[in-house]
Amino acid sequence: MPWLCGFRSRVRAAATGVDRLAIRGTFRSRFLLFFAPGVLQVALSFLTLPLTTLILGPSDYAIFALVVSYTTVGSVLSLMGATYLLSHRFGPAGREERARLITTVTLVALVASTVLALAFVLGWALLAPAWEVSRAIPFAAVVLAAVAMVFATAWSLAINVVTLSGAAGHYVVVVVTQSLLGTGSTLAVLFLTDLGVLSLFIGLLTSSAIGFIGAGVVLRPHLTARIDAGLIKEALRLGGWLALANGVDSVLRVFERTFISSQIGFYRLGLYTHAQQYQSYVNLGAKPAMRAVWPETLEEAQDTASSFERTRRVWRVLHVGITALAIGFALLGRDFLDLFTHGKFTEAAPFAAALLALPLIQLSGRPQVGTIYAFGRGNFMAGISIVAAFVALSALIVLVPAFGIAGAIAALYSQSLAMRIAYQFGARRDRATPWQDGWPLFGLVLTALAIAFAEVTNAGFGLRVAVLAGFLVVLAIAARHVLRDMSGQILKFLALLAR
Repeated sequence: MPWLCGFRSRVRAAATGVDRLAIRGTFRSRFLLFFAPGVLQVALSFLTLPLTTLILGPSDYAIFALVVSYTTVGSVLSLMGATYLLSHRFGPAGREERARLITTVTLVALVASTVLALAFVLGWALLAPAWEVSRAIPFAAVVLAAVAMVFATAWSLAINVVTLSGAAGHYVVVVVTQSLLGTGSTLAVLFLTDLGVLSLFIGLLTSSAIGFIGAGVVLRPHLTARIDAGLIKEALRLGGWLALANGVDSVLRVFERTFISSQIGFYRLGLYTHAQQYQSYVNLGAKPAMRAVWPETLEEAQDTASSFERTRRVWRVLHVGITALAIGFALLGRDFLDLFTHGKFTEAAPFAAALLALPLIQLSGRPQVGTIYAFGRGNFMAGISIVAAFVALSALIVLVPAFGIAGAIAALYSQSLAMRIAYQFGARRDRATPWQDGWPLFGLVLTALAIAFAEVTNAGFGLRVAVLAGFLVVLAIAARHVLRDMSGQILKFLALLAR
């Protein structure tokens, strides 16, 4: 199709220009280039929130979140051991070996995602009528989500290649295009038709389709006619174990949302998933940073004399930023949600603040995680993921009936804490690693204090603004060296752009 070929050419040309910038600026530029699209995604989400909530409410978002949680399981299972195999083999591999590696994992992922998508649609058609909750979910939403799952799997695989090769250009162009067209299609369908909640799924499909095209551009130069049967066996053997681990976590999300809807209703599930949306905004910013620094972390892990200084400099900036966001939402979240969601999601504010702080735990222990991956211990990662998921499952069953949404959030914290403890002990087998979690701990304490003040005192808006200013002053003083380093890096990047 001529239009598709033209789009691919434009993506490749734009990405090449951005990649040249990344090469000129090395890690600093690569980090900021990975980070910029996440900022755009968050900005678009905030700008469109008052528009979408004019028509859609908590129950609509609950439907979207529940269906997508099922397809997320399929995406995770489809990748098999691709992420681990690429992280472990890509760096030292030669050009021909890389081509066989990428071709093999791409074939496995696409075949697996297609089979699972068909199974999901057929299974829903046969079994859903007997499930009372499914009666509120349009079958068209299931079909759209299944197709989007296949497209998204290809882009997830391509992101791994982009991350390890350090080529930020394709990522920037594709994610920016996804954000603009996905948001645009959602709003167009929402306001020009009567499809309601289906607009969210159409936006998802549009975004995933752009990612699929972008994956083709990224992966095509690496593809070869030769398939490595040994890699297929390794992907199936190791991938089955890793997919089980990652799949358990995704299945936990499915159980979590199904259980919450059955225990406290679709409306409360909608509030909970809306609160989780703000956590996803943090991840949009953190994941690009992770992708930019991941090759550096793996390199530092393999150098047993390193102190993970480059890893520390990146993550301490993210931890300070996450802390500031969580504190701000704790103190002013109700006002924000009352204004931007027309009062439909105001009750979600304290839950959103608690979830905004959760990545402080999830994104801690970066030297330990890098060490475990660099020394080829994928089975260990799989094992601790399974154990932590069962910790969360047990907490969910006990706490949700008694504490509702707060119980579900406590279950997520128990899972993340179990993982972090396991990272610390697991990395000791391979090498000594530094403790870099002072900022996450400090951030959690500040966020807890801010939530307690806002919810217990019921203070007025002016007092809460004053308290927020006080918290931020304390944070800025504690983080003065971090902020100075960050501003210096940004100024150097801007100087690079001006050349």
